[in-house]
Amino acid sequence: MRLVKDLLPCSPSATPRELHDADGTLLFSATTFAFFSGTQRELYVSDGTADGTKRLFDINPGASGSSVPSNFAQAGS
Repeated sequence: MRLVKDLLPCSPSATPRELHDADGTLLFSATTFAFFSGTQRELYVSDGTADGTKRLFDINPGASGSSVPSNFAQAGS
């Protein structure tokens, strides 16, 4: 295991959770920091590279908008 990208450089860890392999792409939740809203848990995706590791979507945007994605499941093929 190795660090691909530091998602939360001001903190000891972004605490990735709910890791799910979707046909070679990693989906996971991680803690991020937004200036006005503090820490939030959001949905991330990674192809194993720093450039390919990013927040996929802010499901619940706004000041109190932590999405807390969990229980990933693949639908279809």
